[in-house]
Amino acid sequence: MLDDRRARDGEVVLASPRAVRGPRNGHDDRTGGDLERLLARAAQRPSPSGQGLWGWRYASRPEIELFHRGAASPNGAQKRELEDSDTSITGWCILALESGQRAGLSVRQENIAGALAFAKFATAEESGLVGYLDRRGAGAKVTGPNDHYTYHPATMSALGMSIRMYAEQNHADPVLDESAQVIAKDVPAISADKLSIDYYYWYHASLALNQFDGPDSPAQTDKYWGPWSKALAESVLALLDGSPSTVTTSSTTSSSYNHFPSMLTGDERAFMVDVQNLPSIGGPWSWTFSGLSDGAYQLYTYAWAPENNGVTTTVTVPGSTDGPQAVGGLWSGGAHVLGTTYARHAVSVVGGTLFVEVVGQSGSSGSVNGFQLVRQSVGPSAFCFGDGSGTTCPCGNFGASGRGCASSVNAAGGRLLVSGNASVGTDTMSLNADGMPNSSALYFQGTSQQNGGAGITFGDGLRCAGGSIIRLGTKLNVGGASSYPVGGDQTVSVRGNVSAGDVRTYQVWYRNAAAFCTASTFNLTNGMQVPWGA
Repeated sequence: MLDDRRARDGEVVLASPRAVRGPRNGHDDRTGGDLERLLARAAQRPSPSGQGLWGWRYASRPEIELFHRGAASPNGAQKRELEDSDTSITGWCILALESGQRAGLSVRQENIAGALAFAKFATAEESGLVGYLDRRGAGAKVTGPNDHYTYHPATMSALGMSIRMYAEQNHADPVLDESAQVIAKDVPAISADKLSIDYYYWYHASLALNQFDGPDSPAQTDKYWGPWSKALAESVLALLDGSPSTVTTSSTTSSSYNHFPSMLTGDERAFMVDVQNLPSIGGPWSWTFSGLSDGAYQLYTYAWAPENNGVTTTVTVPGSTDGPQAVGGLWSGGAHVLGTTYARHAVSVVGGTLFVEVVGQSGSSGSVNGFQLVRQSVGPSAFCFGDGSGTTCPCGNFGASGRGCASSVNAAGGRLLVSGNASVGTDTMSLNADGMPNSSALYFQGTSQQNGGAGITFGDGLRCAGGSIIRLGTKLNVGGASSYPVGGDQTVSVRGNVSAGDVRTYQVWYRNAAAFCTASTFNLTNGMQVPWGA
């Protein structure tokens, strides 16, 4: 279709002038067909493999170069070509590229640099506002002819934050704080006419603030994320229609929930002080969740005693490799603490049912505040990176995004990928590692993620796979790469004693004998988590 519409000069016309939209932000006089032509040219640009490249025009090397040259000729063709991009598409693309990197795919770094260049081009750094096309439109309304909803100028600021953080990974950038302040002035709320509801804005602002100072950030200060997430939860809950879930729960205890005197306030009081007290005689007490979708879950059991911080409760999840966990101790609110306010178990649900057992320690009563079940990814997923997104590498030897910590031979770090079918019946799964020295490499399997997926320091890198460990096999790297299984090796499922429904973690521990970081002579790749099918 694109070739049919190609003109003699190579241009592609998909729409007549202003057929899609007219002037944008009050200053742009280009026709509404520009975006369509942009997409058409992007679709036709060949990649090195000869296939169509799905990346966008701003992600190509010429546009990175023209960004640097733009100041010398701000009114020239190069400047106009850069303005073909917009913040919304740039934001979606950088998220896709970042996801690809985290999944272990190879992404051209000039594409990342092109996105960052455009974000800086469109940002009014003194205010934290971002324009749709450039900084002249920072804070201006972006809308279509039939839009009648409330517009949130902070939407572009949120997109700009995400682009900068994913592309540059510099959370100390003062522009990020300026943009976060813009978002903080427009937290989620539901107006009487409901025209303030904007899921696009809520999604991108949540993503940006979570990465900036929320649970997935290096700082985790909650300065901006805390108030935002509270307002978001209140707004989303208010929009629920009340339809019942198909999941049900039952318990062997009939004790009611009770409120105890507490210094906690607000949501913390409503959740943690509304506690179900478990009798000291007759336990352990169990909860059964039925009607769940089969798969891998993280189960969080909140078991803190508000009336007596000396009370400790033991939580056991049959079938979980994490084992019994004790919960209890001093807590005055704020961030929840593993082992103090909650237990965390990784568990595979088969047949839709999950069991939890709770009992007070040393013959005392126990406590349950509530449960949270989080469904894990349904396919292989990379985790525990040495790029600064999790635990800091031992010597600050950060690797590239989606890889392990840097080694003496590769500043990008080692990388582990998974290919094939993770099925115990037809197992063709292969573990493939690269970016290592030409040395020995141990492939091993675990049953959990270390430190919640962030990893713990180990040698010159991070230990990602934890729990019960099985050594799958040792290989010699050639060209910095190796795989398991090869030749007559047992399949991963056989060697790892895997059953359908199991979730296992994998990593490669390789020798790096050069004096580089610590006194240790080894490093590791990123981790991979794999749910196994029948």
